[in-house]
Amino acid sequence: MRAVQQRCPEVDRVILFGLLARGDAVPGSDADVLLVLRDTELPFRDRLPRYLPRGVAMSVDVFAYTRAELEGMRESGNPFLARALREGMDLFCAPPASAALADLHLVKVEVLCSSPCADTARRIPSRPRGLLRPR
Repeated sequence: MRAVQQRCPEVDRVILFGLLARGDAVPGSDADVLLVLRDTELPFRDRLPRYLPRGVAMSVDVFAYTRAELEGMRESGNPFLARALREGMDLFCAPPASAALADLHLVKVEVLCSSPCADTARRIPSRPRGLLRPR
């Protein structure tokens, strides 16, 4: 996940959801990934090429939203977002830019996800069902 932070510093959070996160994946299943972006100038449909992972031996569906977009989706009761956050597991959570922003960062994170970033290590299996292997 360090590569994510180096290549795309605007990514605050990477959340795996869907079959793989629930433990229901079978051979041929894809990985559904929700990205939380601080901000971006790219329109939604143009984000995929920038955020599509490299070197993963399975299909990955990437949904990249800014914090503001996600907040609007949450406020409107968007079922896609509700499901993704309910069943999702954190793969990456960027540290706050400074200690002064730490409290704000954690408040924002808890608004957008059912589990705080500090819980990440406990929730992520070392290799989900052996399906994610580098090419």
